[in-house]
Amino acid sequence: MQCLRRRIDFRRCLAFLLPPLLLMLYQLLFSEYTSLYPDARLYLSIADNFLHTGHFIQTDRVGVEIVVPFAYPLYITLLRAVGMPLVGFTVLNLLSVGASSVFLYDTERRLFGTGGFSCMAYTVILLRVDLPPSNLYVEFFYLFMLCWLQWLAFREGLPPKKRLLLMNIAGFLAFASRPVLAPIYAAVVLYTLWKCVKERLSRALPVAVVVVPLLIFAFNTAVNYRETGEIIPISNYAADAVCFALNPNSTIWTSQLNFTADDTVPELLEIYGNGALSLSEKNRAFYALTRQFVLHNTGHVVSVTLKRAWTMFFYFTHGMMTAALLGALWMLRRTPRGETRSLVLAELVLSALLVVITSAGIYEARYILPVWPAAAIHIAAIPHYVLQWYCVRRHAKQK
Repeated sequence: MQCLRRRIDFRRCLAFLLPPLLLMLYQLLFSEYTSLYPDARLYLSIADNFLHTGHFIQTDRVGVEIVVPFAYPLYITLLRAVGMPLVGFTVLNLLSVGASSVFLYDTERRLFGTGGFSCMAYTVILLRVDLPPSNLYVEFFYLFMLCWLQWLAFREGLPPKKRLLLMNIAGFLAFASRPVLAPIYAAVVLYTLWKCVKERLSRALPVAVVVVPLLIFAFNTAVNYRETGEIIPISNYAADAVCFALNPNSTIWTSQLNFTADDTVPELLEIYGNGALSLSEKNRAFYALTRQFVLHNTGHVVSVTLKRAWTMFFYFTHGMMTAALLGALWMLRRTPRGETRSLVLAELVLSALLVVITSAGIYEARYILPVWPAAAIHIAAIPHYVLQWYCVRRHAKQK
């Protein structure tokens, strides 16, 4: 029995099981999503359409005849090809939540000696944004990749080449699933190139992390051109969201998700309601109008975006993001100069950048989820340092 206890880490098992169970229980009891959400129908239709016709065409509410990002839909398509039902994707989402929580637990234990607080913070934010595991949200996929990436970044013992290669795979797949994660992937590539120069690693690694993604993007571009006749087709969903968010009459709360004719401009509504325009023509018109907004109202655009980021920082997180910031600053103060301190600082900068970028488009809680793998670790720093301070003080009193 003692041998079994040594082999099984019950805390890690709890970190794996508890978040998925709470998420599923919350959906059954409290979630507003009782039926299949449009995102799930969209991804399933993409997969089934490809399996039957060989074309990656999107035909749901988001738009018509637009090639979708290749990483996540391709992953779903491969599973659908072997007969995966919707309940199987639900189980995979729950498993990815559990695995992400374990990565956070191990990262926290690596940094502070014990783990558990980061898993709790991560679970709370997933419950807060109400992500039903029965729907095929891309967030489950890229959160898993980001938690894995963070675990690799702070882990010691892996050979440098293997560690850097796995970091690039995780960063690339996350970025391919959600383009807003481009700053994270760019940071990983630059970090890899810097480590290769500093530690004089072989030339094969930088070639792999730079050339292979370029080849994949070239293949995806060729597929885009074959499907739509355009090199870089952009979804109407993203185009009008940015246009609504940055129009001259926009406020902190304006986005594609909640707008009226009173808080926008006639030119924008004219494009939105013009049935004679094709989707590609609407995309071009939306982005041309957005450029006009930015050039003619630069001060307003910057002001509203920063105010929206500030409000998102506090409103959507109920103080958790503030706690994450305090924890990160505390980690920077307590961590000696070195790679760990540099990684914490990089996480802070990238998180702030992602919140600001997101604030220029769709204004919704789940769109700032990329910052939470890092924020969960930073929140965990607070109880660890408080307990450490308490133990030191208590030990001093006993003397």
